[in-house]
Amino acid sequence: MRQKDQPSPCMIDVFDIIKKTVLDTQKEYLSINSHEAFKRDFLDMYQKNVQSWDPTSKCNAYHIDTLLWTKNGRQFSSVGYADINGDIVVNSDIFPNAKHGYNQRRFLISTLEYAPFVFKKKVNNSYIYEGFCIDLLEELAHKLNFTYTLTEPDDGNWGTITNEEELTFNGLVGQLQREEVDIVAAPIASQAERSPVMDFSYSYYYEYTTVLVKKPDINATKWRTLLDPFKVEVLVAIGIIRLYMFGKCRQDYRISLLAATVLVFLLEKYNPFYDTPQHKEDRMIQGGLHELHSSFWYVFGALLCQGGVHLPQSTAGRTLISCWWLTCIIIVGTYCGNLIAFLTVTKEKPPFNTLAEMLQLKNTYKWGTVGGTSWEMAFPSSSNPTFRATGKAFLEFSKADPTILHQSPPYHINRVKNDEKYAWIGDKTSIEIAMAKECSLVSIKEEFMPLIYVFGFTNNSPHTAVFSEQMIKIHEGGLYQIWKRKWWPKSNFCAGNSIPEAKPISLMDVQSAFYVCLIGIFLGSIAFLVEYCWYKYSSYRQKRRNYSSSAVLDKQGDRPTDSRKTTTSDHKNRQTHL
Repeated sequence: MRQKDQPSPCMIDVFDIIKKTVLDTQKEYLSINSHEAFKRDFLDMYQKNVQSWDPTSKCNAYHIDTLLWTKNGRQFSSVGYADINGDIVVNSDIFPNAKHGYNQRRFLISTLEYAPFVFKKKVNNSYIYEGFCIDLLEELAHKLNFTYTLTEPDDGNWGTITNEEELTFNGLVGQLQREEVDIVAAPIASQAERSPVMDFSYSYYYEYTTVLVKKPDINATKWRTLLDPFKVEVLVAIGIIRLYMFGKCRQDYRISLLAATVLVFLLEKYNPFYDTPQHKEDRMIQGGLHELHSSFWYVFGALLCQGGVHLPQSTAGRTLISCWWLTCIIIVGTYCGNLIAFLTVTKEKPPFNTLAEMLQLKNTYKWGTVGGTSWEMAFPSSSNPTFRATGKAFLEFSKADPTILHQSPPYHINRVKNDEKYAWIGDKTSIEIAMAKECSLVSIKEEFMPLIYVFGFTNNSPHTAVFSEQMIKIHEGGLYQIWKRKWWPKSNFCAGNSIPEAKPISLMDVQSAFYVCLIGIFLGSIAFLVEYCWYKYSSYRQKRRNYSSSAVLDKQGDRPTDSRKTTTSDHKNRQTHL
């Protein structure tokens, strides 16, 4: 304030009154949202304070100036005056900056690189920051009329508890707790453990946590292509009488290849239909399914849509065989359709789909997460037993391998690509971006532990409400979606996954068929050797038996030499006939 007509010592007294009024009003303004209400409150308080003013000079009035940012820099501008009677004349807003942002105030803002929210690039020996969060920060700076300087925490952490008794944090949260910075502009998650030491703005992004793993090698399981169209229990139901499945649910499978074989054999062997002389004689001449091996090969041939030489003549046998043929037609049709799908469409599944399944592979797999983040705190201390076991596991892994908690997400992604037995626990956005760039990666189906990304402020900061209100308006304006399309990478479908196309069948695809052929050759050779050895053994025993009989007869003298020769000749003829 300055004297309107001439200088005077009363300047000091009036200035003290104005200063006291401004300070008192500023305290109450924190709870006042209307600019008009603030102006009325200021005038009322000023009149109250000026009542005790006793002018000691002949000054007529004093100017009321406010500091404004103009084209020529920061300058004082007149907004009114106060006369010697205490009356105040205001020509314009006393605090015009109250509705025009922060008047180019400079904030110290801390951040950390985390794509796609914050990118850090080196340009001309200096670093620049880009990304979703930086675009949001630029929009806030424009709307609220402030400037800023970006910095990073020395330890590179996001914010974990370093002392539980004193509740001290490191990283970005620690900077806010120690009031070293004004704001944190990064994808920092709001968390109950952090709320006592900092304030959270309006959330600008919602996210979930999942797990990134490497796809199993599809060629490693193509040896069983002929078995893959059916699950294990279906194959067992076809080939074995009964199978008790492991797990919570146990099921019996009674209708199968062996069961059908036994039933056909029993019905044909003990059926009274064949007790009649005519049917009995026909079966003895032509053969039938009353022999176990004949029943087996007929039932097995029906499964391959080939059948066998002999057909049952009884009504019971024909009924059973007819039902078995219908069963075989359904099974073969279903199998052929699925086999074609398995040969033409590559179906890649992750090694596990839930955290619980991942925990069962603890001796085979290792997993990690970004160190110094909310995940490092949330998992080991979670009330969920699965989360807690997962967190204790990666803390245990980190004792032998500190890189399990490496602070760089690209490091974890590269490790997953190079190590088939490593999994990374991270946010869904980063994992989807990694999958778009590398087709050998896949995420599990389970999504857990939701994340709420916010800007951080010092505890009880007066700026939290101002920034949050503006962030809501930006959200309603649709800028979040525009920035997401700008910084999220375009979809990059892996070859052969998005557009079906004809491809030639390779030897690797049908290797299982050759394995079946080799197994058949091996089993046929074994059967041939067994039959050959059994024939030789039977012939040898027959010769020994005949030789023993001849020796006994010669010794007893029951037959003359001619008779012995005749017997030997008959034996040779019988051997030749056989």
